[in-house]
Amino acid sequence: MKNLRQKFVLAGILLLITLLALFFRMIGIDKPSGLWFDEALTYYSASQQFPLEIIKSTVHAPLHFLMLHLWMNIFGSSDIVLRLFSVFLGVITVPVMYFFGREFDDFTDTEKKDGISKTGITAAILASINSLLIYYSQEVRFYALIVLFSALSGLFTVKLLKKPSLKIFITLLIINLLLISSYILGIGFIFFETLLILGYFYVHKKDQ
Repeated sequence: MKNLRQKFVLAGILLLITLLALFFRMIGIDKPSGLWFDEALTYYSASQQFPLEIIKSTVHAPLHFLMLHLWMNIFGSSDIVLRLFSVFLGVITVPVMYFFGREFDDFTDTEKKDGISKTGITAAILASINSLLIYYSQEVRFYALIVLFSALSGLFTVKLLKKPSLKIFITLLIINLLLISSYILGIGFIFFETLLILGYFYVHKKDQ
């Protein structure tokens, strides 16, 4: 019963923080100037025939454009609707940041209060009010998707360091492939992440 109560409390706190993130991301979303040049190019690419013409129409990795195309088919293609896709990605990043932050508790010996991670809550709040994340959550661009996949990649990297398993490794691999499919320079992020993993296991094995 106590564990169930803790889960309900945590769910309520995360819901409030997520609603806070949504509130900030909705402020000023109806921009009177309309789409700027790069946003218009994103719309143009996403509006092409799925999937080959979309891939041909952009020099960037195609995943965001393919996803935006599906979003447009369901909800329409007004400026606000296009920006709401980035808002959606930005908002769901917030609970991911909670679980990302929570994974560090075991490293830092941070005490959980009623089963709720202070580190995780802090990470979620900071993600919800961060002005840069808010800004890019209102852009019809792929940046919000990159942040989401980067947060997920970080989350499963820490999980892998704490408790290595094939399941976690495969999940991390899939997330990183999605990250590269969203932004090719994500290879750099993954490179340094791989160095971190290898370095950690090397030092850990050396200490045994």
